[in-house]
Amino acid sequence: MTEPYLYEEDLLVDAACDAACGSGNVEPPSNIIPWVPPRISVDATHLFTTDQIFDTRDELEQWAKNVGKANGYVLVIARSDYAISGGKVFVTIKCAKHGIYRPYKDPNTFKYKKTASQKTDCKFNLKGRPTKGDRMWWLKVMDGKHNHEPAKSLVGHPYVGRLTEEEKGLVGTMTSTWTPPRQILAALKENNPSNLTTITQVYSCNKRFKKEERGPLTEMQHLMKKLVEAKYVHFERQQADSSEIRDLFWAHPDAVRLFNTFPHVVIMDCTYKTNRYQIPLLEMVGLTSTGLTFSIAFCYIVREHTIDYVWALECMKSLIADDARLPQVIVTDRDLALLSAVKQCLPNCTNLLCRFHINKNVEAKCKVLIGTDDFALSVMENWKCLIYAETVEQFDEEWKEMCVMCKDFPDFISYISTTWLKHKEKFVSAWTNSVLHFGTTTSNRAESAHSTLKRMLKDGRGDLCASWDAVDRLTTVRHNEIKASFERSINLVEHRFKSPMYTNIRGFVSRKAMQLMEDEQNRVMRDGCGCVFQVTHGLPCACALHSYDRIPYEAIHTFWKILGWDHVPIGSQASNHGDLKSEIDGLTAYFNTLDVAGQSMLRRKVKELYCPSSSSLCPPQVKIKPKRSSKAMESKPPSQQKPSLQRDPCYWEHVNNSLKPTPNKVSCPRSKKSKKSKQSSTSIYLDDLPSFFHQYIEKVIDTRHRSRRLAFD
Repeated sequence: MTEPYLYEEDLLVDAACDAACGSGNVEPPSNIIPWVPPRISVDATHLFTTDQIFDTRDELEQWAKNVGKANGYVLVIARSDYAISGGKVFVTIKCAKHGIYRPYKDPNTFKYKKTASQKTDCKFNLKGRPTKGDRMWWLKVMDGKHNHEPAKSLVGHPYVGRLTEEEKGLVGTMTSTWTPPRQILAALKENNPSNLTTITQVYSCNKRFKKEERGPLTEMQHLMKKLVEAKYVHFERQQADSSEIRDLFWAHPDAVRLFNTFPHVVIMDCTYKTNRYQIPLLEMVGLTSTGLTFSIAFCYIVREHTIDYVWALECMKSLIADDARLPQVIVTDRDLALLSAVKQCLPNCTNLLCRFHINKNVEAKCKVLIGTDDFALSVMENWKCLIYAETVEQFDEEWKEMCVMCKDFPDFISYISTTWLKHKEKFVSAWTNSVLHFGTTTSNRAESAHSTLKRMLKDGRGDLCASWDAVDRLTTVRHNEIKASFERSINLVEHRFKSPMYTNIRGFVSRKAMQLMEDEQNRVMRDGCGCVFQVTHGLPCACALHSYDRIPYEAIHTFWKILGWDHVPIGSQASNHGDLKSEIDGLTAYFNTLDVAGQSMLRRKVKELYCPSSSSLCPPQVKIKPKRSSKAMESKPPSQQKPSLQRDPCYWEHVNNSLKPTPNKVSCPRSKKSKKSKQSSTSIYLDDLPSFFHQYIEKVIDTRHRSRRLAFD
């Protein structure tokens, strides 16, 4: 009998020797030296020899495995029979290294990359049988010798690290709450110090849990089922002549109630890199009386065109129970398609632009066209005086001063006049001071909501179900925080608000409103009262506050008095919201006018409404990246190959990065410095060009700026 090999590669070496030597007794060539494993024989018979009688087969198996684990050996069930169809009842326990690995392909053609095997043809063998009378179990050692040394540590062994049913339940529960796998593994080790599970097995268990949760349903069927079970309000659109999903809108039921309670201000902004389909996610957020942000709705839109924004806004409008309570202020960025959609759907609404992004873009353009010296700083100071002008007359004076100051830089004047000041009513204080916006003049709340969502997603490779799961968990946490803030405003009184001045409103308005009034009083001591606080925030201005001994309850806007969302105001137009009789009658009449094929199609669509698991919708197609980008990804270190959730830099971020001073490094070659300067020149104006052109652009030159500079020289 030949000696067993320790690894399957030895079989290939032996085969190569046989082929080289031929069929006779010929010595192998000197350059081929077969490796012969050392003869190892470890007798473990005394460890498993016992007179103990076990009550059940499970006790026998567990005893043998525990003894093997304590001595560095892993035992598995090789064969067993319960004698259901006749025969003898027995169980055979062998070493995990029993048998010889047999490749499923021809060893001469199969390329071994990262495959491995632990088989060493170990002959260790135990057999358990029940007694004839009371069916107790006894154990017999058939062969107690191992042909390998005991393991020094069993950490990393796949069989020993298997999870029990209780541990699998714990992993499933923690996975459903978006607990990171490393924290799940730490919890397993804490509950059972002898646990030998590795992080790879936790990831595998996570994957199996998610697969079992979805079952035979497709991605869209599973998503629709979750939306219906959680009672989400949702709308969807399909591609023309296709079952592929185009746009998807959903809103949490509590978010709908919050929106009906606080419909005054809506902030809208898109975020990217949240799913493997690369579809933009439009998030609509609102503001509560306690100063917290809540998500109104989420909408996946394939294209950011006006017609798509109109559809999303119409879905948002359908959440309002009374048309008289439609949003009065919407804050967005300068997306022309979104601005046009807001004008169509909400003509009576005031559309404000984000001041933060406007200032950043103007500052970046000033650095490019004017410079970074003291004069450029003076220009930006003048710009801030311009946008914060409180009257139209003051705005006109500041604009004239800006034109005189920058008369040598006509490109900069043209930029701010044609790009931004054509929308001056949407961000200049002279016009926004007449709008009740409750202090919301930027889209930073939406940006913060995007950041929180992406921290839960962790990467952009998930499908739409993964995105919905993250949104659902995040929404639940936010709503609990909002409820707690309402209770704090009612029951907790800050010591600074115990003065008689707040007696009439303490516990009846939010603490955020009282904080704003205190800040207004402190501000007037420095800057004086402009008497716009009542208009923009719905709170008494500083001069009115100084005239009050006690702030009257009637002087506070209703927005700050709402400390809950249990009551959703229903108007006269909402009287028929709970009745579907007219729609069902119309659907029945339309059904009777169709032929057999049309009736079958309509019946299937109606069934999808109350049985979402039968939906025929398909997810969008995954956008395949070009080969160039994949090679660039492979050239990066492994820690950076995961798709990033970080958004692409804006124009002003490109400018700041390009103008950032670089340290002088002696070891840096001259060629790399020139390459870096070339990169910075291309990145300044990339934001003004379509993204699909970026990979073909080598250099961007502003010819107007260059000709002006040459003329001055």
